[in-house]
Amino acid sequence: MKNRHMIRKNALRNSFLFRVLPFAFFLMGTAELDALADQTTLLLPLTDKIIQATTPTGYQGKAGSSDQSVHLADKAFSAFQRGYYLTALKLARPLAEQGDKSSQTLLGEIYSRGLGISSDAIQARKWYEKAAKQGDHEAENALALLYVQGRGAPQNKRKAAALFERSADKGNPTAQYNLALLLLEGKVRSRDLHRIESLFLQAAKNHHPEAQYNLGVLYGEIAEDKQGLEKAAKWIGRAAENGVVDAALEYGLLLFNGKGISKDEKNGAKWIKQAAEAGNIIAQNRLARIYSRGLGLNQDAVKAAKWHILAQRGGKKDSFLDNFFSTISPEQRQAAEKAASYWSPRLPINSLFN
Repeated sequence: MKNRHMIRKNALRNSFLFRVLPFAFFLMGTAELDALADQTTLLLPLTDKIIQATTPTGYQGKAGSSDQSVHLADKAFSAFQRGYYLTALKLARPLAEQGDKSSQTLLGEIYSRGLGISSDAIQARKWYEKAAKQGDHEAENALALLYVQGRGAPQNKRKAAALFERSADKGNPTAQYNLALLLLEGKVRSRDLHRIESLFLQAAKNHHPEAQYNLGVLYGEIAEDKQGLEKAAKWIGRAAENGVVDAALEYGLLLFNGKGISKDEKNGAKWIKQAAEAGNIIAQNRLARIYSRGLGLNQDAVKAAKWHILAQRGGKKDSFLDNFFSTISPEQRQAAEKAASYWSPRLPINSLFN
């Protein structure tokens, strides 16, 4: 069988693609899915994952702060949350200059993302550094991101790892996730799988969807028995429920094949369809095969052809579906082409809030 790596293309705000070494997953098709999958093993590696920033959550308070300062800080964060970034900048600046770490982090975020103003990584680094020196875990994570990206300062992953670790130790799930990715890369720290597992698990328990997905993939990679596969399915399922599109595909395949979870083709097809609707090309191809065979969903030639057309547009070739497409009527082909022309990606509802 040929290995097929799927590149993640999540367009998340405050994120950037970060290359890590491939980490192969374990999915193997059953006879039914092999019939759908042109004898291809689906590999979903921990590759091109996303190191993420956190959005400031609000005023954390400062010993000795006056009621007026607290009021101004609350107003600044309220303006930020409502999208009034220039107002937030104006209100937060005097507090940041007085040493308030939450306001310093807020200024760093505005400058880093260019919210209402031109992006300025140097100013962002300045304010993140001030807040990080006071122990603000969001600033530590954000400053680490700048060092990984080489924005506002030369790239320095060693410094980034130290900052992620400080933030992770304070319980920041995004920093825990980010540090795990750096460890997985294995360039500035040793690739300690026990530490990586621990970090993903901490972040996953704190409801970090990508960490849940990666933890499931990791468990699937190292699984030696049924219990290991069950742990993989559990966390991949949680990630799917929290809107991770790749996890929806993977969870659907696990259900379809009965890997680590009771076999349920109908529910598996539902998750594969959700990933296909979100634009996942492999899911679109698998859904086309499902409709062509009537496995888990009612057989439907037009829908099968529609999803085949969409997967083809994304670069997924499939001789089985090409042959199937050649057997349908001109009317069915026309209906499928029309449906494909009107299609647009639809993200899972939960992914809009992550």
